[in-house]
Parts: sequence; C-alpha cells; structure tokens
Amino acid sequence: MLAPGLTDSAGDPLIFQPHDFRRIFITDSILNGLPPHIAQVIAGHDHIGTTMGYAAIYPTDAIEAHRAFIARRRALRPADEYRSVTPEEWDEFLGHFERRKLALGDCGRAYGTD
Repeated sequence: MLAPGLTDSAGDPLIFQPHDFRRIFITDSILNGLPPHIAQVIAGHDHIGTTMGYAAIYPTDAIEAHRAFIARRRALRPADEYRSVTPEEWDEFLGHFERRKLALGDCGRAYGTD
C-alpha cells in the first residue's frame, strides 16, 4: 500500500493500491484518445465492457463525439445538400405526420409514401 500524505474530506489518509494506478492509467489513456479496443488489449481484458468500465464517459462527451462525427460526415458531402428547408417544405413534412396520425394512429411508413 502507498500512503502519499493526501487525505479525503473526512481527514482520513488516501491509500492507493496498485490496481488504482492501473485504473487511472486506462481511464486517462481512453480520455486522451487511446481507442478502447487498444486499451482492452493493454489491460488484458477479455471483454470491451470491462475496459469501458474504467473510462469515465459523460453525456457531454457522447454529445461532443456525435457532433464531431456529424461534422466529419458533412465535410465529405456537397454543401448544397445542407441548404435551409423552405417554409413550404417544412409544412409539407409536418403535415405528412399530422395526416398519418389522424388517419392511422402512429405510422412507421417513410415520408412521401401513400
């Protein structure tokens, strides 16, 4: 055991075990860009779920990663595909679902189908 002279909020000494440093290393590595499947191999875990338990993934991390993914995908597509929707197009789109709800309850058909 290692007692570094640090204390918790109650004044008790923090005691680190070797496994604590392993967890800190894996968590820090994943949060700084190491792919989880590589961290899994380094840690010797049989399942990726075990490795992901070491990583502190917060909702904001998931949102930021999704936004970055969308930005990368949009950069590959022609800019004219991302034009603003006209009010007429938006009304037609919303009206489609209002008509479906009225006629059939909740409907899973694709937009623009009968």
